[in-house]
Amino acid sequence: ELICRLEGHHDQVTHVSFLAGARVAVSGSSDFTVRVWDLKRKSVKFCFQYHRGEITCLAVCESPRGVFAVSGSSDMTLRKWCLQTGKCLATMEGHSKTVKDVAILPNGNACVSASLDRTLRIWNLNTGHCSKTLKGHEDGVWCVALTAGGSLTVSGSKDDLLKVWDVSSGNCIRTLEGHSSWISCVAASQYGKWIVSGSNDKLLKVWDIQKAQIKSGADRHYAQPECIAASGKAFYSGASDGIKVW
Repeated sequence: ELICRLEGHHDQVTHVSFLAGARVAVSGSSDFTVRVWDLKRKSVKFCFQYHRGEITCLAVCESPRGVFAVSGSSDMTLRKWCLQTGKCLATMEGHSKTVKDVAILPNGNACVSASLDRTLRIWNLNTGHCSKTLKGHEDGVWCVALTAGGSLTVSGSKDDLLKVWDVSSGNCIRTLEGHSSWISCVAASQYGKWIVSGSNDKLLKVWDIQKAQIKSGADRHYAQPECIAASGKAFYSGASDGIKVW
């Protein structure tokens, strides 16, 4: 049952994130804006208009340092937004092509971004500076996820590969091969033992991170999986043919 409709964007909504504690939702759009919604009043609390391209990714965080969001854009930048004051706290510049995905470390002090420029970057969210650039993919990096503790990050690329990186050193410690087309989405389990990837080959694969082996595969959508979320021992995947629970 539809509870309410939140209206304000002038083009397609590309991402939505929810903060239960703050009772707000954050959305990004092809209209170049990020909007913060007051879910009690069902209205826009803030509208951020600093990006010069569509919002391609969005992540939110509740930490002792505050409640904030990080957005990435086709304008090649990322921005950190305070969801309490509406201020832009940092602009992160360094990528040379569209930023496709972003993930915030659990402590809220850093984030990892993935870009079509074939790199990932680790950013200090307190200063806005890039602390490490992760190189190794041979084509654009489409998606990124962090393990539960934030010590490892996993990237998926148009080179059909997944790579596991050590966040502290920036080194690639494993390369996962098995998909026959580019990687469209990736998620890590809550316990950090396995990851799930979706690909343009329409398959979902579960990987053992430590052994760098496929734990299970051949779980299929009839279209390219667009998103994956992990919860406990289950994971949820979405494609144009619907949502599936595995």
